[in-house]
Amino acid sequence: MSDAHEDLPTARTTLQARYVELSLHCRSGLRSRTAGLQALIDDGRGDVPLIHLRFRGSYCGHRNIDALVTPKERVLGPAGADDDDR
Repeated sequence: MSDAHEDLPTARTTLQARYVELSLHCRSGLRSRTAGLQALIDDGRGDVPLIHLRFRGSYCGHRNIDALVTPKERVLGPAGADDDDR
């Protein structure tokens, strides 16, 4: 792997961040889910940059998948909550 890919997020670094997750959306099957980052690490692909991973829709089998690193819901807090309420 080249040095240019050292700073790209991987399944391992994303899981270690604890406040983000990898959301996957199948444009063909119109289904969404969160990627199993621990499963990727267990399969030996934990150090592969996320941009090099390829996903397949579990329902329809298509490879037309959008992947997006998003904050976990619990970090965002309840909608409309003031800072004093937390």
